[in-house]
Amino acid sequence: MHTSIRLRLAAGVFALCVSWDIPAPLADPLQPLPSDFVAGVLDLFGMGDVPGPSDNPLDFLTDEYHSSWFLEHIDAAEAYARGYTGKDIVVGVLDTGLDVTHPEFQGRVSPFSYSFADFSRDVSDRNHHGTHVAGIIGAARNGRGMMGVAYDATIMALKNDKELTTMNALLSYAGMHGVDVVNVSASIGFNAPKPYGSNNVILDTAVVPLQLAPLAYAAMEQAADKDIVMVFSAGNDYQDQPLLAAHPSGHGLLPLVTPENTRKNIYAFLDVDATKDIANPNTYVYVSRADPRVARLDWSDLEGSLISVVATDRNGDLASYSNGCGLAWRWCLAAPGGDAPTSQQTAEDAAILSTEPGGGYKVRRGTSQAAPVVAGGIAVLRQAFPYMTARQVIELALTTTQKSGRQRDFGRGKFDLGRAIQGPQTFGAKGFPMDFDVDTRGYDSLWEGDIGGPGGLVKRGAGNLTLTGNSYYKGDTRVFGGTVSIDGTITSPVAVSHGATLRGTGAVFGTVTLAGTLDPGPSTGNAVGEFFVTKTLLALPNASFVIDVAGGEHDKINVLQNAVILGGVLHVRIQEGTVPAKAPMTIITANSSYGKFDRIETSGLPDSLEPVVTYGKGLVLAFKSKDDGSPGTVEGGDKPAVLQDMVEGGSDGVVQQSSSTASQSVHSAGGEIHADVTSGMIEEGRHLRSATMMRLNAAFDGVGDPETAFMAYGPGGIEPVAASSEKLVFWGDAFGAMGRSTGGADDGVLKHATAGFAMGADAPVSDQWRFGVLAGFSRSTYRDKVRGSRAESWNYHAGAYAGARWGALLLRGGLVASLHDVVTHRRAAPGTGFTAGATARYAGRGLQGFGELGYRFDAQNVSVEPFAGLAHSRLWTDDYREAGDAALSGRASRFETTFASLGVKAAIETVVVDRPARFSAMAGWRSAFGEARPGVPDPAGGPAFSVPGARVTDNALLLGLGADLDFGERASLRLTYNGVVAARMREHSLSARLGVQF
Repeated sequence: MHTSIRLRLAAGVFALCVSWDIPAPLADPLQPLPSDFVAGVLDLFGMGDVPGPSDNPLDFLTDEYHSSWFLEHIDAAEAYARGYTGKDIVVGVLDTGLDVTHPEFQGRVSPFSYSFADFSRDVSDRNHHGTHVAGIIGAARNGRGMMGVAYDATIMALKNDKELTTMNALLSYAGMHGVDVVNVSASIGFNAPKPYGSNNVILDTAVVPLQLAPLAYAAMEQAADKDIVMVFSAGNDYQDQPLLAAHPSGHGLLPLVTPENTRKNIYAFLDVDATKDIANPNTYVYVSRADPRVARLDWSDLEGSLISVVATDRNGDLASYSNGCGLAWRWCLAAPGGDAPTSQQTAEDAAILSTEPGGGYKVRRGTSQAAPVVAGGIAVLRQAFPYMTARQVIELALTTTQKSGRQRDFGRGKFDLGRAIQGPQTFGAKGFPMDFDVDTRGYDSLWEGDIGGPGGLVKRGAGNLTLTGNSYYKGDTRVFGGTVSIDGTITSPVAVSHGATLRGTGAVFGTVTLAGTLDPGPSTGNAVGEFFVTKTLLALPNASFVIDVAGGEHDKINVLQNAVILGGVLHVRIQEGTVPAKAPMTIITANSSYGKFDRIETSGLPDSLEPVVTYGKGLVLAFKSKDDGSPGTVEGGDKPAVLQDMVEGGSDGVVQQSSSTASQSVHSAGGEIHADVTSGMIEEGRHLRSATMMRLNAAFDGVGDPETAFMAYGPGGIEPVAASSEKLVFWGDAFGAMGRSTGGADDGVLKHATAGFAMGADAPVSDQWRFGVLAGFSRSTYRDKVRGSRAESWNYHAGAYAGARWGALLLRGGLVASLHDVVTHRRAAPGTGFTAGATARYAGRGLQGFGELGYRFDAQNVSVEPFAGLAHSRLWTDDYREAGDAALSGRASRFETTFASLGVKAAIETVVVDRPARFSAMAGWRSAFGEARPGVPDPAGGPAFSVPGARVTDNALLLGLGADLDFGERASLRLTYNGVVAARMREHSLSARLGVQF
């Protein structure tokens, strides 16, 4: 239809006629005017001056942007500069309707908009509320008035008649018609009463309407099942009902409903049917917490499917009217909602400007204005991350907030679209799954921010996910599909499954376990680059490496610890238009490397050349002419047999769990537990030395000796005697300790415990010398959860000792032989192809000699004894052959080391509560010489290769404390503490001995 538009500026003076093709009168008021028509009219009258696309956030800071000051508070320009504006995202506005003729919405009103007030498609807004809310969400960026957060989003107006049943039907309707985000400002049938006149009652708790809330819960469940992000206003109740307003009202309160919170009276259930006037608290009828209708209600599963929004003012403080987040903080955040103006503000400065029915604009304030700020931001995020589920987008919004203020007010913090658009900030935040498990569904995506938290990342599906931040999350990164490109850094292990790819030019400060592809270089294209791994790179048999070569430039993998290659493919890709240099190029650097590739493939390589890989400390690639001699594509690099045995059963499953599980698979298969037991038995020999030295210390009145009764044969049989008695003296001592040490392959943590006893008899053989013999038994346990290994050792000891004293000079020493009966258990890690693990039993023999020289000083009631000690230990273990489908065997081994110690003992005798008391202390330093880390040789005839165990501590601090307290002539108490503290080992023992004579 051709229509003329006539504008008269002054009668008879000037007339402007514009002729335009416009649509015929619309039979359906929801049918929008064509966007090109609206834009043409706006341009004609100078109202359409909108800057073009830009990747600079500053270019979006126009007058229109500043008029919408809430955009500044959420840093929306950062999202716009990345090209995200909510385009193609449908936002349902469950409210009082929408002025669909307003220029701010032209061309972006969903044809599925619907009124449940009269069950028609007439969603006209006679109230203003819905149009104002919709403008905050999605008013156009057209150079006039203001603009919404998601200015390219589609608005679906869902008109509500304020009846709860209608509102629930609208939520269901939204789920059936493709809504991505829904904004709700309505209650669930209960509004906080105004305290005035006879109704002047301040409620002391939140209220849940019994008959209405279950209907809202059911509708919210249905919307959550449709993958809709639900955004609710938290309520404007503070000025009328400050106690009730501690938590969100309405929908935001429902996830708090649990049996436990019902018992705690966090809220009260209102019997709506029995209440005469829901606006008058004096008529309220509450339901008992024990009532079976409410006692077992649990709606906590709603957590993670919604966001409740409190309001802030222009200064970022909680608005004067707004509810707080309270106990709902885990699904609650804050956003600009405006407030009443201060003396220095205008209404436009303080409140939120948005669209009004009739084509105009007006300022308003409330959590109804705050919620659409978040709903619009969610629309932008759903465009930016279309592969994320609703729950993941909610997690993204709630965990990227600006942290400020009290949690009970602001919940997770202030909504920050500028940070959220950069991707996740935290994995494993409270209230969310420990792993961010995302399927990119064929989309390429960029996460720019630094990521922390206790959780990890799981990547599934096709598509390239690029991480550019310096991330420090503690959980594993597991790649089951597509590509993960690390162009920044991460500090935890990475595991890549078969069919998946790891790319990038960044660094992994952890172990990389590879069953898929490692392709160094930028996240897009085939340009060359370097990739860094600071711990072990483990390539399983079906892994592949892609190395790009462009002339003299090439990809490079830098491994700071070990590179273990158990087969797989090296694919050398020559860049188009380049000729590879013949000079050797190092493609993998490592502190040490094991294994080799099964085959080498090439693309783009001239037929006259072939690749040659040399294996050594790293891997060197070179190209030679085929007529230079016989092919030599692989040189050196046998696989460690102990690892080869592990992978023959199929190894892709190693990365189906986590990289820590993969590490467990390899290191458990290596049999470190056998080496760990060796170092443990060497370390725990000190308990026999300590028991022997304590006896000799007491016999020669050394410093710190215990006031313990010793036994001897007398005329009347066995009787107590002094420690220095000239008779044949019998003694006994029980000992025990617990500790942990590290330092085996991949730095597993070995927890160990020992308990046992020693007994002996000695007698003087001269005025200075005393000689004795001893026997003992102990049991030791070792457990390494990382490697899934444990062991037990039953230890039998026998020895001789001697000591002497010449004045203040004391000499003590001994020789102890031990027999060890060792049983080991290694659990099969998931996915290794093994089921039963492996067990072994074998014997060991130990011999240790030790001596100590001390010199005693006395001054009144204080004694001090500096000392120096030397001990040499040697341990032999037999061959072992494990039983089980993951069995290994090992050759006999010998390990020996020497310990030297220096220290000082001190004791003081005093009186405590009129009873004699004695306190002692010891501090010393011990150093080990010789072999520091035992190893188990690989018995399979491979290259020189042994599995290292936990280290014998090179240097350690020795500590001791003691207290002897007498409670009378027949009762005494002795408390002792002994400890060994080192960088990689801790061991502590505490004992209490109560002696009573009858």
